[in-house]
Amino acid sequence: MLKKGFSTEWSRERYIKISVNLPGVLPNRMSNLYDYLDQADRIMGCLLSPERLQGPFLQVDGASLFIYRSAPFYLLTFCLSPELHFEAVSKATGLYLSSKVCKIDGLGSWQKFIRFQLYANLTLYEEGCDIGFVGFAKVVLNSSQVSWKPARWLGEMALEQALDRIERRLRRGLVRDVDRWWQTISG
Repeated sequence: MLKKGFSTEWSRERYIKISVNLPGVLPNRMSNLYDYLDQADRIMGCLLSPERLQGPFLQVDGASLFIYRSAPFYLLTFCLSPELHFEAVSKATGLYLSSKVCKIDGLGSWQKFIRFQLYANLTLYEEGCDIGFVGFAKVVLNSSQVSWKPARWLGEMALEQALDRIERRLRRGLVRDVDRWWQTISG
């Protein structure tokens, strides 16, 4: 629930297609990848720095709650340190993430004007011989300061940086982990 005055939002979203190379001829490669996708704690561990990640904390509804304290990064003269509490839910169609709480230290008094949200999912695709993951990420900023042009410009820059970081983690961490995991199951 947003506080009064947080009626304006802007967002950025990105689709990310990631092919994976699964050597050998193991039947049911897609079925095996679905098994991989069902391991939310493993995937979160390969995408996010393990020393900054806490969880999973299993919820009554079967969802996993994680807390992630991001490494500080700079945006203009601000040194920002986000802390994100998010829920990860594995379903037959993929892995779904949504933020529950996000704090951004380093904004000073600006913190009260900004609310950040993250929604993401990871699903599988198969096109001929090509298989892999399709990632979708959407980041949202809610701010009562949107009419102030510098605030909007700063917010849009922050959203793009967040999406760039998500994409880098998917392209690096996920591909490496799928390769390690595949080697263990294929012998």
